[in-house]
Amino acid sequence: MKLLEYRLRPNRDYLTGAPWQELYSLTEYWKEELAFYEEELRFFDNLITRYEGRDQQGEALRQMLNDTRQQIRTLRDQADTHLDHVGKMVRNADNKDDGLFREEHNVLEDNIYAFIGAFRQLKQKLLKTLEHKIPPPDTNRR
Repeated sequence: MKLLEYRLRPNRDYLTGAPWQELYSLTEYWKEELAFYEEELRFFDNLITRYEGRDQQGEALRQMLNDTRQQIRTLRDQADTHLDHVGKMVRNADNKDDGLFREEHNVLEDNIYAFIGAFRQLKQKLLKTLEHKIPPPDTNRR
């Protein structure tokens, strides 16, 4: 199942009955996505270094990237903890903490989607700032 299908579940009750393996797979997928966002941050950091330099605006952009990098680390740590919890839930037939776990999953999901929205805004800001500084490709070259 695709990430968007999970997020756009028809009702809030989906989480109460979702199979453990699907929740585990979804959490692993989130970790992969967060790793990709870290790669994007490296790319933007290189762009800032190349086109913005070490001036005040460049440093402000770099600080935003560093703050975002820290958010990613926090979310990845939360996802690791969550994977550990779901692994225990799979192994334990008597899931007394089922409701607590599913609430934890819901909170993590909400945090990740809030991050994704903020990350998109950051990318827009970075691209808007850098678009006038990056020279157009030389179309006369063969």
